[in-house]
Amino acid sequence: MASPPLKSCGTTDWLRLLASPLTQIEPVLSGYIAVSSSWHFDMRTIPEHLLYFVVDSGFEAMLAGERHLISAGSILWLAPGVEHTFKLSNPSRPITLYHHRLQVRAEGAYWRPRRGITVRHNVWELRDLVAHYYDDTQVQGRWQNDRLRSLLYLLYTGMLKAPARPTPSAPGRTLSYSARRRLESYALQHAADWPPASALAAELNLSHDYFARMFRRTYGISPRSWLLRERMRLAAARLEESAVTVTDVARELGYGDLATFSRQFRQVLGVSPRGYRARH
Repeated sequence: MASPPLKSCGTTDWLRLLASPLTQIEPVLSGYIAVSSSWHFDMRTIPEHLLYFVVDSGFEAMLAGERHLISAGSILWLAPGVEHTFKLSNPSRPITLYHHRLQVRAEGAYWRPRRGITVRHNVWELRDLVAHYYDDTQVQGRWQNDRLRSLLYLLYTGMLKAPARPTPSAPGRTLSYSARRRLESYALQHAADWPPASALAAELNLSHDYFARMFRRTYGISPRSWLLRERMRLAAARLEESAVTVTDVARELGYGDLATFSRQFRQVLGVSPRGYRARH
């Protein structure tokens, strides 16, 4: 059977397609990976949408003859057929990223926006959407297409709202890579302690007010929301990788009652802990 034709449209119609319940999202490949020094693509084109969100380190991209640096906190959306060359910025330092390939199908055709290249930087607030998209590609369900389509709509509109070019930044405008790693390590070690924002500030030897401003610039959310998200990521990993009960996971993370844990788990991941375990 012949593949549906590929059509393009303007931004308004593209958003209309993503918002339409008649549009089908067809995931082709999804992953959350660390890639090594051998990772590169030279003048490649693919027939699907390509979506990357870089979590750590970065890579250089040549897109339509223009060079881009896709660093930690950056998101890249390429429409089908866009030629691209990728190589690591620092071959000795692997990068960690979410990567997705997908098709958007409606009205008997595959669709892409005329804007073939969209890159945004320092958009950590979009990471959760990318992570949720990844989670939802891993399981089949009645509402999977609606969730994937809604997440892509939120991602694309979020990218449109962000500055097209990174604002030239003075040193210290956002938390450094090493500071982010220290916070992530601290959150992992103290997940059951419910540390306040002041403890995070103290870990980086910053005043509370300055830390709060820097944190929101870096992640786009409050320290409290970020800690909850990291705690639920840890809970999800425990549910995937071990046979411990949901109650035991809640207890390990300092919850005194299962109801609060389950409510916050659903708030972050969109599904109950038991539902999450059943899917994985």
